[in-house]
Amino acid sequence: MIDTSENLIIIKGQIKTPEIESCQNHNGNYKVVFRNIPSAYTYKEENVLWLTDPEKPDPNNYQIISKGRILSNIKALSIFKAKSHNYWHIRFQNGTEYDYREKDLEIIESCLGRVVRKVYSNI
Repeated sequence: MIDTSENLIIIKGQIKTPEIESCQNHNGNYKVVFRNIPSAYTYKEENVLWLTDPEKPDPNNYQIISKGRILSNIKALSIFKAKSHNYWHIRFQNGTEYDYREKDLEIIESCLGRVVRKVYSNI
């Protein structure tokens, strides 16, 4: 099972980490086994982005808004940095976890009361 707080796997532009049981790089291709599907799928290396080594800021220092709703009861944050995008993995107190593109969030640094990043989706 993939540790979602330490790894973020994007396949063909879609975040797939929560669905993946295992992922291995073999000779320029990735072999991916999805949960509840016994077969391994092979993807070309250019179709897979595997991000590791996230920043782990204190969630108490941020107010995060998604689709107009303030996200509360955040237990842990992992921020994965890619060349052109950042992704936030959020673990809540009740154990649920969600992944977000940074551009889809409004992020406010709570302790200073100023907007650190105010990014809206162009959707």
